Amino acid sequence: MGTLTPLQMLGGCAGGGMCFIVNPAVHRHAQATLQRLLLACKRDMEAVCPFAIDPVVYEWDLNTTGTCADTRTLMPAMYYAQLCVQLAATDRTAMV
Repeated sequence: MGTLTPLQMLGGCAGGGMCFIVNPAVHRHAQATLQRLLLACKRDMEAVCPFAIDPVVYEWDLNTTGTCADTRTLMPAMYYAQLCVQLAATDRTAMV
């Protein structure tokens, strides 16, 4: 991914939100600064462009593993009972 500059922004459509990717070294300062700047911008513009809510700065982490489950996790027993019946009734050549 390379070196992050102190601040990178993605998105920003009306109502769609935006994402700021911040260098971890300046994270706390950037979070407070962004909240203050976004709120000031809203206050400056709300006479000509109505906003539903004050800006909110959320904290997110990247999910590097995607959607995954513990391999020991099983479905309820009835799921396997129904699956076995369906597999037994299916033409073997249709499963390819």
